Amino acid sequence: MLPVSDRRPVPLVAVSAVVTVVSVVGVYVLWRVFVDTFAGQSVDQAAIEGAAYGQTQLWRVAEKVLDVVSVGFIAAVCWPRWSSRWSADDGSWPSRRRSS
Repeated sequence: MLPVSDRRPVPLVAVSAVVTVVSVVGVYVLWRVFVDTFAGQSVDQAAIEGAAYGQTQLWRVAEKVLDVVSVGFIAAVCWPRWSSRWSADDGSWPSRRRSS
């Protein structure tokens, strides 16, 4: 067995640092736009009002669709895909099979 090194490769650390900085900047920019401006507050208010509208008006349509699409229906549609993946001799999922 090879010895495990505690040091990470420099590129991995650099990429992680860049992703962290970009994420922090992104959160700050989103906060400045949506929390700290009148336009952002207007968008937030419109989303709240739209959600209130959607709870009553859109649910009438969605309820009919969800009455048709049940767990049994999803299982029937997905079963051929699941069963073909489960067809190994050892009964394991493909990701757990050992390659020889």
